[in-house]
Amino acid sequence: MKDTARVILTTKCPRRCSYCVNEYPGVLESARQFRFMHDMVRMAERYQVVCLTGGEPMIAMPEHATAMAFVLKHSYPNMKVYLYVSAYHSWDDMAEILKVIDGVHYTLHASGGMEDLGKFYLFQDMARGYPGKSHRLYIHPHFLQDVTLVHGVWSRVELKPWLGPEDCCLPDNEDLYIWRDQ
Repeated sequence: MKDTARVILTTKCPRRCSYCVNEYPGVLESARQFRFMHDMVRMAERYQVVCLTGGEPMIAMPEHATAMAFVLKHSYPNMKVYLYVSAYHSWDDMAEILKVIDGVHYTLHASGGMEDLGKFYLFQDMARGYPGKSHRLYIHPHFLQDVTLVHGVWSRVELKPWLGPEDCCLPDNEDLYIWRDQ
C-alpha cells in the first residue's frame, strides 16, 4: 500500500518553467481527480503523508491550501502534511499555514531573481519561529543568486537539476491527485 498522496491543489503559477513536471506528457492526465474538500479528506485516511503542491498554491489559492492543511491535520492528527512552494503572496498566509503543517519544501527556481531571494529570506526568518518542522530546500543549479542559509531551519538542502520528462515519474510509494475545483 502506498503511504503518500501528492495533491496538486492548483496548476496556476506565474512562472513558465520549461522543466515544470505539470507540463510533462501524461502527468496531469494520470492524476486521480476530486472536486470537494470532503472527498480529499476521505481519500487521505489511507495515507501517512500528504504533500500539497501546485502550481503555486500559496499564490493562487492560499486560503484553500491552509484550509485543506487544517482539515487534514484535524481529521488525522498523526498524518504528516507538507507544502511545496517556491513563492507566496503574503507573510500572513505563510505564517498561518506554518502553524498547521509539518514542513515546507521550498524551491529556488532557475528563473528566480532578487525578489525570489528576498521572499526566501523572509520565509527562512519566519520558519525559525516554528521549531520542530521539517523544512527542505531545493535549489536549481541555474539559480544565479548567492544564498545564505540560517542554521537549524533546514532539515535537508539540495542543489540539483530537475528531472526531464523521460526521467520523471511518481515515486513508487505515492499516488497523485488533483483538485478540480479551480
